[in-house]
Amino acid sequence: MDNDIKKLSNDLRAGREAERTLPMVMNEAASAYGMLALYNLLMDYQTYSESVQIGTFKESGSGKEEFFKVDSIIKENILGEYSPEKNAEAVARLIELREKLIKRMDVLTSYTDRLTLCEYVINRLEMKFEDKTFPEMDNDGLARDILEKIFATNDNALINSNIRDMLANLPVRMTKSKMLDYITDSFNVYKNAEKESVDTYDYMLRCAAGIYKPEAEKEIFAGLCGKVEKLEGMVNQKEVSKEDYLLSKEILDEACDEVKNLSEEVESTARLANECLTILLCKPYFTLSAERECTKLYGILKELTKEDPDIAELFGQIEGEMELVSERVSEIDAIVQAADEKYEKQFAELLLTTVHEAVRVSARLNSGSLFASLKEQEKETTEEGYALKVRDAFLSDITKVFEESERERMRAVMASVLKELPVFFGNRTEVMEYVRNSLDKCRDNGEKYISVELLNSCFD
Repeated sequence: MDNDIKKLSNDLRAGREAERTLPMVMNEAASAYGMLALYNLLMDYQTYSESVQIGTFKESGSGKEEFFKVDSIIKENILGEYSPEKNAEAVARLIELREKLIKRMDVLTSYTDRLTLCEYVINRLEMKFEDKTFPEMDNDGLARDILEKIFATNDNALINSNIRDMLANLPVRMTKSKMLDYITDSFNVYKNAEKESVDTYDYMLRCAAGIYKPEAEKEIFAGLCGKVEKLEGMVNQKEVSKEDYLLSKEILDEACDEVKNLSEEVESTARLANECLTILLCKPYFTLSAERECTKLYGILKELTKEDPDIAELFGQIEGEMELVSERVSEIDAIVQAADEKYEKQFAELLLTTVHEAVRVSARLNSGSLFASLKEQEKETTEEGYALKVRDAFLSDITKVFEESERERMRAVMASVLKELPVFFGNRTEVMEYVRNSLDKCRDNGEKYISVELLNSCFD
């Protein structure tokens, strides 16, 4: 921590001269966030603009259109002449674009979950149609080996992760009523939880079960939606023919590739939008020192917007600088958090509401989550029984899924939901009993072999 920042931090924590210290802290924070975003923009803009030029975008993704929206803001607002009105208008455009990107990613995430369920079924059809022979398997030896891998660490978080992988991959051999009991019990820990926690858990379970379907999915990716729905129908048959199996594998590969490419486009555009939004929010509050440092960065960015820039020469000018700014942001983060806790009322009194909001939003944009909400989520307590109402609604919906699903799809849904439940084993013995029961009740060596292979790939 440099001496100036250290002194500001000490003065702030000690409560000395808040009317002088707070404005300086906010300006330093805005400068640090804005500069880091500018460095990141230089790196990401070059990569993304190359993708546009060589045509790696899927037409259905509208990737080029969205890139050009951001590109226009870069040229007109970040590199162009500053005015408060233009800046505010560009901020509004970026916020609107982020909302569209969040909806796109919501749909793609839903497709990913639903394709995962289809893949579960297709993987287990392989034994039937690929003319492979599978050896007789030693359940005792397999169970011991699996248990050893699950508990190969003392890290409880990693052990729980290994258990969830086991639940998601080993053959599911349990009744629907037992599955519903596990789900029912899992909601007990949420009885007195905040509404956001209950809603998040419900969302996770619905995604895992393939129930969650965003309203806009057919409008945003109509072609992809058709593929997913067709695939779901093909794998949810009592008897899947070899012809349908081979076609479903082909459709699955195509759909997965499309989801992957579209997700990369959305994430890349969101990254650029977040960086531009941070710069525009923070730019009015840059310190003189930050403005001087950014002059060189703006020059490099301007060169990158031209055809065939000399990448090696341009990035050579800033080698090692980004790491220093990143360290500064880490220092500033802690100071801003301390200021928020200690001086919440003073921001308005000192007319710092606008810069404080710019810093707060920039911190969220820099949090590592591309699609983080820009608004502070208020902690909302729930009325008594809210979690139970949410639980009952989910139980009703998943029961309907079970009723409409053939055996293999129902097992896919069970495995997926089991992975999302809080670990329900009380000790190592109970884990062993579950593994043994799963292996013993699976009479098909092919399914057992494939399931164990998939599980081992998670452990490797």
